[in-house]
Amino acid sequence: MGLTKLASPKEELMEEIRARFHELGQRFTREREALLGVLLMSSKAWTPQELYDQTQADENVGLTTTYRTLETLTRIGFAQVFLIEGELRYRLCAPTHHHHLVCTTCKGIDEFRGCDLDLLDVGSFQATSHRIEIFGICKNCQTGATS
Repeated sequence: MGLTKLASPKEELMEEIRARFHELGQRFTREREALLGVLLMSSKAWTPQELYDQTQADENVGLTTTYRTLETLTRIGFAQVFLIEGELRYRLCAPTHHHHLVCTTCKGIDEFRGCDLDLLDVGSFQATSHRIEIFGICKNCQTGATS
């Protein structure tokens, strides 16, 4: 009896995203896989142009494909858009409730869970969702380390 190789969390996420694209009637092309590969390998938030540039060495991905893929990933809940120092940047995110620590130096983003917004008095306002993004400088950038 042979051993079955377990998929890594990144491989599982890739398969889950691929399935969602197919559910939407969209093909999951080599170009989209290349874009997703870059996003999976980094906690950095990317501008569409940076992501496009990063994929050009290995795969000829069009800029329109880059934008459409990011839009779809955002719409289906696997990516979030961040406004960092006047630029829209995208990052893969867990599709569960969480918040973000955003480094304004390296553009890295860490997720954190937990919030006590029940303690906030919003009167008769009925909140349906919220986002918390805390901007600052990560430990690596503070010490001059590179990741």
